[in-house]
Amino acid sequence: MSKKSLLSMKIWGARGSIPTPGPTTLKFGGNTSCVEIRSGKHLIIIDAGSGIRELGRLLIKKSRLKIHLFLSHTHWDHIQGFPFFEPGYIPGNQIFIYGPAKTNTSLEEILVGQMSGPNFPVRLSQMGAQIQFVDLEEGQTIILKDRKGRREVKIINTALNHPNGAFGYRVEHIKSGQSVVYASDTEHYLNRIDENLVRLAQGTELLYYDGQYTTDEYLGRKGNIPKIGWGHSTWEKGLELAVVCQAKRLVLCHHDPAHNDQFVERVETEAKKKAAGLKKLPAGFRIVFSKERSVFEI
Repeated sequence: MSKKSLLSMKIWGARGSIPTPGPTTLKFGGNTSCVEIRSGKHLIIIDAGSGIRELGRLLIKKSRLKIHLFLSHTHWDHIQGFPFFEPGYIPGNQIFIYGPAKTNTSLEEILVGQMSGPNFPVRLSQMGAQIQFVDLEEGQTIILKDRKGRREVKIINTALNHPNGAFGYRVEHIKSGQSVVYASDTEHYLNRIDENLVRLAQGTELLYYDGQYTTDEYLGRKGNIPKIGWGHSTWEKGLELAVVCQAKRLVLCHHDPAHNDQFVERVETEAKKKAAGLKKLPAGFRIVFSKERSVFEI
């Protein structure tokens, strides 16, 4: 994070559904969802897909960490990396884990179950860090304060359109109002814009949005299997949302495991051409497809 930026976001996992390591995914990456957001001294992580493992290996170089981990939801590709998150095993570290409240089971119970035998050899209770779970209600705001107790960052959530439910998050620097919005794993509505997302992403500097499918794939014109109701969106709908929200940047994420680097590059080129022809976008607007290890400074 540069000294001038108020927020920075680094991508540690941009893939959706299942990790896809190999020579055909080297450019955009094969790890599942995980981003690191920094603001001042605050360390915020959103989602704990397989990408969180490499982030953890970097973080263990520092001691007595205070980490705020927000889960969009608890589908496997968004929590599978947590058992391999090394800072969780180090005494003295603090990890606050936030996620959507469930009616039948708590966030803690879900992560405990993931690490219970025979699924995993180490139980969550055996991790050395101090771990605290926070079950979030829709619309709840979390405030992070600086060392002097001043309000510095707020994290706002909204419900997304996804099977079993999911949250999108707006991470906002309070004094400047600058923000990053994370909206992975959401499906657009066929006949209307998602008003929840419009409110969450209004005027944001960066919209990180689910672009798993092309429109042809989503409708079943390519691949013969429609993806309607599967809980994911398209880059075209992401661009429409960016226009309505007047987002400064659009970063498409949750790449389909069947899409290799060549496919994503081709679609990214198409998306940039489409965006270049739109007059209603903010000046300097940029659209890219997310790559592992890429950094965005706000």
